Amino acid sequence: MSKIDEYIRLFPEEIRDAIKSLSEDTRIAIMIDLMMEPQGKTFSELMTELDISQGLLNSHLKNLLENGLVKNEYRKVAGRRDYSFYLPTILGSTFMVSLLEVLEKPVVYPVPTKAMPVRGPSDIATGILPFGTYGTNYLEMKG
Repeated sequence: MSKIDEYIRLFPEEIRDAIKSLSEDTRIAIMIDLMMEPQGKTFSELMTELDISQGLLNSHLKNLLENGLVKNEYRKVAGRRDYSFYLPTILGSTFMVSLLEVLEKPVVYPVPTKAMPVRGPSDIATGILPFGTYGTNYLEMKG
């Protein structure tokens, strides 16, 4: 077994499929739009909101449905004529919320200390130094 196969086996197929499914901007937009409407949206509402063709929306929804990120519920809602609503699955909601939480956290890089000389690019490649310190020499850091 190759190292790639070994690593891939660490991720369930459902997660890999979800990642692949969200590799397309339109599908990300569909997921975000659905996340903002807890009761779900009809096909027509999505088509109008996102300003995309029926065929394109159908193709993207099919992908999201097949990969477990979206579900289609048939129900009668008081005051509405529509019965078919698209909404995120638990997997879809959890996945999107997790991704958005990661984006909301600030990225923090370690700040080099005076005792941390920079010898060259190999220090960065080997992980000895935090990213972003290359090019700073020891005397400048000593300060």
